Amino acid sequence: MSEAALNLSTEPSLASRKLFQYQKPKLKRFDGPHIIWFVLLFVSFFLGGVFGINLVPFGAYLSALGERDQTFLATILLLPSYWLVIFIHELGHILMAKGLGYKVNSLQAGPFILLFTPNGIKLGFNLSAPIFGGRAYFDYPFKQLEGFAKKHFLAVLAGPALTLFAGVIAFVVHHRLLGHHFDQNIFFISIESTRQLAQLSAAELYVHLVLTAIAFFAFILSLYFFVPFKGLEQGSFDSDSFVLLELLKGEQGIMRYKFLSLLQRQFYSHDLPRDWELAELEHLSKSLTRYHQLGYQQLHYAQASDREDQETMASTIADMLELAQGLPKTQWLMAHSYAMAYYAYHLKDREKARLHYDSVVAAEPRYEPMKLSSAYLAFVEEHYEEALDKFKALKVKSEAMPDSGIKVSSLRELDDLIAACAANMAGRKLAF
Repeated sequence: MSEAALNLSTEPSLASRKLFQYQKPKLKRFDGPHIIWFVLLFVSFFLGGVFGINLVPFGAYLSALGERDQTFLATILLLPSYWLVIFIHELGHILMAKGLGYKVNSLQAGPFILLFTPNGIKLGFNLSAPIFGGRAYFDYPFKQLEGFAKKHFLAVLAGPALTLFAGVIAFVVHHRLLGHHFDQNIFFISIESTRQLAQLSAAELYVHLVLTAIAFFAFILSLYFFVPFKGLEQGSFDSDSFVLLELLKGEQGIMRYKFLSLLQRQFYSHDLPRDWELAELEHLSKSLTRYHQLGYQQLHYAQASDREDQETMASTIADMLELAQGLPKTQWLMAHSYAMAYYAYHLKDREKARLHYDSVVAAEPRYEPMKLSSAYLAFVEEHYEEALDKFKALKVKSEAMPDSGIKVSSLRELDDLIAACAANMAGRKLAF
């Protein structure tokens, strides 16, 4: 769409108003594997109760510890055991990626985040992260595109492989330490055999509880990792097996993950894309979805804005509004608000831009850079109390969560911005 179709120097014409209204997409995709998996897991627990078998192997230890009034502490230990397995899985991705020459950025396991920086590793804690999920962030050295599919395949495969290996080790250690206490030492422990646990001390029970929990979670999650499902387009991630299948299919899948890797590189570098990177993103996005094309257009706008290229800024905003059509409502709201924030800023209407930035935050509360933009515009519009609250909240969040997506330079400026807000509220005019 050209600038003539959406004249950004004035309010939009009637002919282009359809771009500013949500249009329900024609097709909906059912993301079913998640639901199917949890239904099967629930049925397994039910059948276990019916037939008198502990399908959850550590159930035997919980029962034995319960007789000693230690059920609560024993149950609490299960969640860290689960997070440890998730950490091992993501570590497999990171170690292989590092060995293959990738740049590793961060590792998330439950609410814990490790951020890999030139100055070392930083530990963060983020309750807004998926508490039962994990993610390894790394990007490919894009000046060496040869061999991308093979190397990315190995980096993805390493996660489930290390998880399964850890499960085997935990099970073997458990078997060697405890094998003589049971007639049959397998995960499906009968109710009769659990009575022999009375021979063990509480400390021994805790050790074997954790070992069996690690082994169980590792084996079950290894199966889960190999259930192929595609993540929702608004930001959830594809399963490992889906990525592997896409890479094996051919060029389309390879292009998709090249694009995501390069986009992720931009997120962590916080620098404007270089011309060759933008050209690569444009080339890749043309064969992908609207959501991928929106990612390219956002970076294209950022570069045009930095160069004060008004014509490119206008056409990019128009393209973003057009691409937003046909997306499900949540994605549309975020993409549309993002474009409208640019649109208002282009018209030098900072108040409107700030409101649209807030709409993006409402659609995706974890998107910290947009919160920073909203706070800064509140400061420029002299809403100092609102800006002060937002800057303080961002400072607290960024200190607790190093993987917030906010530039390091912006973090250094937060203290100055907070001081400027306080000074202006006290009547001492202080610009920034």
